[in-house]
Amino acid sequence: ISNQKVLIAIIVVTLLLFPLVAFTSGALRIIFGLCLILFFPGYTLLSALFPRKGDLSGVTRIALSFGLSVVVVPLIGLILNYTLWGIRLYPMLISVDIFILACSIVAWCRQSRMTLEEHFSVTFSFKLPQWARMGKLDKALSVGLV
Repeated sequence: ISNQKVLIAIIVVTLLLFPLVAFTSGALRIIFGLCLILFFPGYTLLSALFPRKGDLSGVTRIALSFGLSVVVVPLIGLILNYTLWGIRLYPMLISVDIFILACSIVAWCRQSRMTLEEHFSVTFSFKLPQWARMGKLDKALSVGLV
């Protein structure tokens, strides 16, 4: 999957999660808010900084996405603390959404200047286990994990 398609999906999910986080309460707000806060800001920032295929591996990109999100979101909160709006739900949510959209646009522009072979792309490969070769314990662990 092209990284530009991933960025479009992140923008769509961000725009869909905004009202869900803003207008729900309790466990739903926490679940949707964590999805919005813990991965998307870091992934879009990494896509803007490292748009090429060889820059970072997929696993490194995912790990750094979580780490950068944990760094970027408090910095956004720190900046908001010194504004009139302060650190409240709506200013924080709007600021994080604007950050995600801005980084996605920068990443899109940087990738549009490259050839398709240079773009980072997400690949999914699923390999089914060979049940005949697995022992009973491995089979039980695999079923339990699923």
